Amino acid sequence: MSLAIIMPERNGQGLAERLWALDADLDIQIWPQLERPEDVRFAVCWAPPAGALQSLPQLDVVQSLGAGVDGLAQQIPIGVRLCRTVSPSLKSDMRDYVLLSILAEQRQWDAMAKDQAKHHWQPRHYRRGGTVGIMGLGELGQAVASGLAALGFTLKGWSRTPKELDGVQCFDGPAQLGAFLGELDYLVCLLPLTDQTRGLMDRDFFQRLGKAPYLIHAGRGPQLVESDLLAALDNQWLRGACLDVFHQEPLPAGHPFWAHPRIRITPHCASVTSGKELAKAVYHNYLAMRQGLALNHLVDTTQEY
Repeated sequence: MSLAIIMPERNGQGLAERLWALDADLDIQIWPQLERPEDVRFAVCWAPPAGALQSLPQLDVVQSLGAGVDGLAQQIPIGVRLCRTVSPSLKSDMRDYVLLSILAEQRQWDAMAKDQAKHHWQPRHYRRGGTVGIMGLGELGQAVASGLAALGFTLKGWSRTPKELDGVQCFDGPAQLGAFLGELDYLVCLLPLTDQTRGLMDRDFFQRLGKAPYLIHAGRGPQLVESDLLAALDNQWLRGACLDVFHQEPLPAGHPFWAHPRIRITPHCASVTSGKELAKAVYHNYLAMRQGLALNHLVDTTQEY
């Protein structure tokens, strides 16, 4: 029985070494040198090449390196189970990223940095508190909500299915999206990428906002229609945006987001699972598969998360 690491754009050898530190007897094969594909039962993946998973006839479980599965649900063979990776550092990183983005906007740190460059301070008026709307109330969204609640923010949340969370006014489904979008000071997107969320944040979406909030987008790039975001800023439907994800990554050098005065961009770094935590998560699910136990973070492939 073998474990395959299929992540062409990342350090597969580094993950293998961390797994061997947990269990020196693990049989690990690293793409593209899969010398015994017929032995692979478990595959760890990130952006696998087309056909790679179909070449593994005994494959039982695929584990995504990220909290999202980003198209893996369409690639895995019928009957193969799919898992996400959600670690403590992934949740705390996302909480901190959203809190930092909101507090930096409230205290106008970007504007003060420009003042510093000019050697002249301008009077500033700070925002305090406000209502934050979180789209996506899974483990990452709940971690963000907990952090914001501790700082006294009023919270609203929107998800595909009904949720009940202490201190959060919850909305669900397309019918309640309009009510959720009203009267927000900050809008946070942490949704998974599915057919339903692809292109969700478009011109019509932004026009439904009750007052011009500040957008923090750390979900997935294709959820945002980028030209419509620029229109939303031009029309004052949004007052600004902090973006961590994009249609094309890395963001092309000539993209208008780089120089836009009301857009802050970061290089898809909002939350990252540590190598040690990743290895533990993979090893846990590998052992669970071998022992016939329940897998952590099993994905409903019909819903893509």
